Amino acid sequence: MTESSALIGSLERSSGYCFKDKSLAERAITHTSFSNYKGLGRLQSNERLEYLGDALLKAYVARHLYISYPEDFEGALSTKSASALSGASLAKAARGMGLNLIMRMSPQEEASGGRQKDRNLSGCYEALAAAIYLDGGHEELDSFLGRTLAHTVLDYLENIEKDPKSCLQEILQGRGAGLPEYAVEGRTGPDHNPTFYVVVTESGRLLGRGSGRSIKEAEQNAASEAIAKEAPNKP
Repeated sequence: MTESSALIGSLERSSGYCFKDKSLAERAITHTSFSNYKGLGRLQSNERLEYLGDALLKAYVARHLYISYPEDFEGALSTKSASALSGASLAKAARGMGLNLIMRMSPQEEASGGRQKDRNLSGCYEALAAAIYLDGGHEELDSFLGRTLAHTVLDYLENIEKDPKSCLQEILQGRGAGLPEYAVEGRTGPDHNPTFYVVVTESGRLLGRGSGRSIKEAEQNAASEAIAKEAPNKP
């Protein structure tokens, strides 16, 4: 058995899906660094599958949120979607099924910690979702996502309502960005009933603004606005 066949076998066991077209499975776990290292060209990497998987995952989560939260408006749904589809969330799902051990990458990328990078893991998960869709259709994709992602999505939906600041930090870190920074822009009202205004930035880039009866509340609201704005901006 070749190394490639062994990896595909591991992928099929961990995903619970048996590929008819094994080349799709092979491409899904092939990082760009590996295809370049082997001289195969970028088209043999998982980049194109990752693009399609990103769109498929957004549709899957959007459908789930639309049905599960009938009273939420667009802004609230976008906030939940951004959290559920953050790099950290998808990387967690990828680790849960052992993709970090299955991905093919160059020796240099592996030496730099590539098997633990959220960006690599989330991209591989998206590529795998696309490969399953192309090989087996919507029903097989929904079944795969139900097994490997649904519980992670539920966890993140609970967390976003409890602590938007932590979720925003995870989203940024999953993209390899810097930490969010919060600053008080102003304050109005009497001492016994003040309103604080906070801005959150990342490397000088404005992410969101929020207000609240306390600085902590204003920071959480600023983080919630930032998450909603970041929803369409996947890396």
